[in-house]
Amino acid sequence: MSIAISWPRILALIPLALLFTAPPTFGAPRASTECLTCHDRAGFRDRYAHQPVARGRCLACHLPHVSRYANLLMQPEPELCLSCHQQVASALKKDYIHSPIRQTGCTPCR
Repeated sequence: MSIAISWPRILALIPLALLFTAPPTFGAPRASTECLTCHDRAGFRDRYAHQPVARGRCLACHLPHVSRYANLLMQPEPELCLSCHQQVASALKKDYIHSPIRQTGCTPCR
């Protein structure tokens, strides 16, 4: 096989490779629409709306259909939460930790 034949094939595979290796937030702009096909919009209007959800970026934290973690999260709590919330991660290294967080994790207080 010559190099001239290989390059078109390689170039044709690049977009396909990018599609399968894109970060999970790649589809985030349409995530809220996708989520709302099954979930009632009122369920996302709690007294506290998590910023990614409020911006329609559900896929920043959630996998749409299958996950081995609760609530279809990409990673278990608190690892996923602490990947964005560095101030909270620092606070958890102190001697005193807010009791509900220590006992039940990040999301029950919503």
